[in-house]
Amino acid sequence: MDVVVSNFYDRPIYFSITCQSDKLLGLNNNMELEGLALRVSPTNTRVKSQLPSIYGFGDIDLDKTYNVVMNKWKWGNFDKQHLFVDRSYMAELQAMKLVMLRAAIEFDRSGDKKRAVEMVDKYFEAFPHMNFPYDYGIVPFINVLVQAEAWEDVKKHVGILAKETKQYLDFYESQTDDDVLNNFKQDYQARLSTVQDVLEIAQKTGDPTFKKEMEDLLSAYVQKPETKMPDGVQ
Repeated sequence: MDVVVSNFYDRPIYFSITCQSDKLLGLNNNMELEGLALRVSPTNTRVKSQLPSIYGFGDIDLDKTYNVVMNKWKWGNFDKQHLFVDRSYMAELQAMKLVMLRAAIEFDRSGDKKRAVEMVDKYFEAFPHMNFPYDYGIVPFINVLVQAEAWEDVKKHVGILAKETKQYLDFYESQTDDDVLNNFKQDYQARLSTVQDVLEIAQKTGDPTFKKEMEDLLSAYVQKPETKMPDGVQ
């Protein structure tokens, strides 16, 4: 805290977005997100973020974050080539994804639909399906596209998500070992929930052909009150 107090008015003080939230010295509401950095700010939070934990603390400088993401971040070729992405990188990659999501949501909330869509498009360009299989985690990005009425982009990514979701659910349904099913219980439930997300978004597109395509693809997994999990999954 002495370092912050002694330097606050002379130079900016930053914390990494990947640090533990208890390292912020209780200044959670006095942070301003700039890319992967949190700058200590003299003002309290003005707009509360939907994102959890440190990724939603304080405010966000949208102009600086946009510039950093679009012009300064490097992607290590996983945006261009089919690569194996080691799990040791996942913490940093998750941070990058959540920063992009927060920026997209805030652009949309402020009425800047153009940059909201550009941020989402950059996410899908930088984290392509070939290296980062689609799951329920991309639904918030797609919802930003829905808000911006970018329907062709919506249908493109929902279509990929629907096929990926069906493949996983087909796999789970094909298992006969109770232990295997129970190990995948959480993901099974999450992907069933994704089915509902896909169908709701398909309805919003206003495209009856696309809506029917999604319904036909996922018809076996449409949730009804009496729907049960496969035998062996509690």
